[in-house]
Parts: sequence; C-alpha cells; structure tokens
Amino acid sequence: MGRAAFVTAAAAAVVLWWFSPMGLYLLLGIIFIGLISIGENLMSERSISARVQRAMINEGEAPQIVFTSGAKKITGRLVCENVLSHQKQRVSFTISGKDSTVRLQAQPSCGGLKFDLEKLRQFDLCGLTSRKISCEITDKCAVMPLGSADDLPLPETPSGELWISGAKEYAEGDELRHVNFKLTHRFSKIYVNTYAPESRGGICLFFDRAYPDTPEVCARLARELILTARALAAQGTEFFAAYELGGYICEKVTDCDAFEAELMYAETYRGESTAPGFLADNISQSFDRVICYSPHQS
Repeated sequence: MGRAAFVTAAAAAVVLWWFSPMGLYLLLGIIFIGLISIGENLMSERSISARVQRAMINEGEAPQIVFTSGAKKITGRLVCENVLSHQKQRVSFTISGKDSTVRLQAQPSCGGLKFDLEKLRQFDLCGLTSRKISCEITDKCAVMPLGSADDLPLPETPSGELWISGAKEYAEGDELRHVNFKLTHRFSKIYVNTYAPESRGGICLFFDRAYPDTPEVCARLARELILTARALAAQGTEFFAAYELGGYICEKVTDCDAFEAELMYAETYRGESTAPGFLADNISQSFDRVICYSPHQS
C-alpha cells in the first residue's frame, strides 16, 4: 500500500463515519495498520544485501546490480566509477520485492568498476515513513575491451645480437670470415662458426598508472595493451608485463585472461610518473624490447 492509497482509505473511512458508526471502526483499523507498519519498519534490519549480476562484461554492455530487499520499497542512487578512466555514472532507482535489479548505462570504455550507494532509504509497507539503511557492494565488475590488434603495430619477436652457438664443417655458401681456425687446425678440415640470436628477456609491456591531465587516456592505453597481449599470446610469443599495483610488478604472462582481469583494477591516479626511473633501473636492461603505455609524453 502506498501513502496515497493509505490516505484515500482513511478519508473514505471518515466519510463513512459521517453516515455510519462503522466508519469509525474502519478508521481506527486503518490507523492501527499504519502504526504497526511504522513500528515494524523502525525495528527491522537497517541493511540490505546486493550483488553484481556478472563479474565480467564487454565494452558497450551495461552492468546490473541485484538487490535483496523483501517486499518494502527502497529508493536511492547508485554510483558507478571506472577505476581506469574515472568516469562516473549515477542512476536513481526505486525497487521493491525480492531480487530487484538496477541496470546502469552501457559502459563506453574498459576498466574495473566500483560501486557506491547514496541516499538509500527504506519505506514501511504503507509508505508513510522512511528511514536510512545501509548496503555495501563488495563484488567487482570488469569491463573487458572488444576488438583486435589488427590496427596496432605489433612488436616483432626480438632477435638481439648474434652470438656463437657452435661450429660445423664448411659447406658451399658459408662465409669464410666465420672460419673457426682452432678447429680447422685441429682436424685439418675447414670449420665455420654457427650463430644464433641472443635474447635477454623477450618483450615487456609496461603500463603507467599515473596521468598528468585527464584520466580517460589511461583506459585507451590499457585497451591497446590488452589487445596487443592477446595477439602475442595467440602467436605463441612469450612476453612479460610490468605495472604498478601496490608496488611495481614485473612477471611473465602465462594466463592472459587472469592478467587482463588484474590490469582492469590497476586504479590510475593524477600525479608525476615514476615510470622512467623504474624502467631505467629494472626493465630496460633486462628485456630486448619494452613497449611503454604511458600518458606522459616523456
């Protein structure tokens, strides 16, 4: 019963009372129901539960939050923030009934989403009074990028400098400048050195969480990094990833899906980048090729 319906019923009882004593009893019954409803609402639990319907969605899809609230009407405002782009969406809602769903707007860019609730109020069954209640959404939702790396310049597998890997007996077409004189003198046959590329650590993809002006560029860079990582994994190319998450992390990517999900929650921040120092001290000397995804021009 809503407030308007309750008031209408009470007014009808007053009018009936004018013509019959039964109206008084009906009015007293309506008032008693209203008091019971108010009392029950004041004594009931001051919190409700909520969960994210899907832990992962794609760009362009809308996240949905499922509330378990019972039969009472609840109003509030749901706030959704992308931790990469820091774009916020606010949706006001009114729900009632068990497992009510609130749908947000479609997400334009990739990133991890965090949720908050504002002005959350629960009404009694008659809709006469409301009180503030609490609800915390601890579930996560990651918006994953769509597309392919066809338009991105994929790094070639690094070859590095050539180093001597062995020797073999001379054959037509071998270069005489590669003659191994020690083996030639020992076996009285011409031997030439064989060469293989030296590789220090392959490819490293680096993501910089700090941004100088606007954070939206971080979501675009994270998208490019993930599409590149997917293409490298599809090629069977070994690669590493480095990023800041409670301290810098640099590790070989063996599970691309798990890496993508973790990167989505690498919350960006406005400030001076510490990436140049970390790259110079820890990364650049350890890998043949480093691809840096950073909003800082330097």
